[in-house]
Amino acid sequence: MIDLDKERKWVYKLLNAANMPSELIEDKFQEFAVYFYSGYNYKPEYKVSTYISIRFRNWLSQCAKTYSHKGRSSERDIESLDAKRTDYLDWVQSQHINEELSEQEIYLECERLFSQFTPLTQGFLMEKAGSASGAVYGYLKEAAKEEGVSRQAIEQRVARDMKKVLNSL
Repeated sequence: MIDLDKERKWVYKLLNAANMPSELIEDKFQEFAVYFYSGYNYKPEYKVSTYISIRFRNWLSQCAKTYSHKGRSSERDIESLDAKRTDYLDWVQSQHINEELSEQEIYLECERLFSQFTPLTQGFLMEKAGSASGAVYGYLKEAAKEEGVSRQAIEQRVARDMKKVLNSL
């Protein structure tokens, strides 16, 4: 097994060639070490420096993809949240909901509203509130599998139920 501590000088040279800021080099070395050993598949026919260079390029590509994806998704999320937040604040002001509610009153109002949704929608909302977006699709797939319909059909049921309850407010 290749010992990256012994090859530290070579890895630092690669990090410098990739224009890593000097204050981040040690952190990036650690990140690369985790990546390096997680997919370790060294064959003796490679030179050690060649194998490290190949794994380093793969790691850089993965970092770039992750960074690019995070940037795009967070921009979209922020834009959609800002639009939703503005709509919600307009609605709150139009309903003259200005008075201070106690924590207990807020809890009871949320419980009352939540109880109006079907169990399918309640499960969807609980999953959405407690996890990343990918898990929600897992919940929808499971519900679709149980009922023998498509995920899209489940999404439509949830959307109809939400509209029905929210329109009744």
